[in-house]
Amino acid sequence: MIVVDKFFVESGCAKEEPTRQLKEAIGRIGARVPVIVGLSIEQRWTAQEEGPTHLPAARKPLNFPATALLHEAIVNTDDDSRRIPLGWVIHRSVMEAPRWFDGLAVAAAEAYDAKLWTKYPRLAQLRDERRNPYLSMIAPRDHVYVNAGEVLCSSSAARAGFEAACARLKPSGTDASYLRGRVVIIGQMSNDADRHATVIGNVQGVVLQANYLEALLDERYFSPVRPWVDYMVGFLVFIGIEASLRHPSMWRSLLYLAFVLAGTLVVLSLSIRYLGYYVNPITVSAFVLSIKLIGWLAERINQVGGSHHGT
Repeated sequence: MIVVDKFFVESGCAKEEPTRQLKEAIGRIGARVPVIVGLSIEQRWTAQEEGPTHLPAARKPLNFPATALLHEAIVNTDDDSRRIPLGWVIHRSVMEAPRWFDGLAVAAAEAYDAKLWTKYPRLAQLRDERRNPYLSMIAPRDHVYVNAGEVLCSSSAARAGFEAACARLKPSGTDASYLRGRVVIIGQMSNDADRHATVIGNVQGVVLQANYLEALLDERYFSPVRPWVDYMVGFLVFIGIEASLRHPSMWRSLLYLAFVLAGTLVVLSLSIRYLGYYVNPITVSAFVLSIKLIGWLAERINQVGGSHHGT
């Protein structure tokens, strides 16, 4: 199966010939194996007939030939890279009614496993509720990369006319035949384009899409809790921090503070691992902790200064 983490527009090519060849090639391949082609959200506006709902508009695609195995899906990611973009309600044009489009990884997972939604009812519920789940990510070094040129140069028919370029190609060490029978995600590897700051580093969009797809197929995603749960847990952490810093002994205060933070991490980890829910009180807790520590340190410094002054 081929997943194209790129999007195309009719005006993207200076000449019609490359555009036509691209359409024909994808059409031929899409008649034999599943192909997911990228579609990008480019703008938003408020639809008066729908109320104050922001509806994205998708870029005009290349109008690929319609086949049962060729699908379009949204390449855009969630603003929070820790969450899988399940999809969006979009207008293909101002003349069309808005409808749901799957995210790129979701469309790929559905094409790979036709029973995806029946096997994972929790995932189906998240999609119905328009709530993007969190996921555990795989480090970039644990993915397999193949240079697109190696695929071209591995075929004697395809490399005709590219012999000189193929001779200069630096091999990646992975045989192109390794791709057979697998999901292949085509994307750009660049130092300055399509990069995203994530918990596994600053990575390419194609690495994110691979992580999203792996998480969907392996059921390594976690339902986000309601915002009030995050705030409630954050408030409880605040109470624990407040109580620990009230002890007269500075070292015992730090010990109790470490115990509160460690206990919070253990509870959150157990919630993710065994309940499948991602509780995220970090924003509230970190803000409160920073303020309390600054105030606590200032108070301790004043106490030490007053003690020395009295002596």
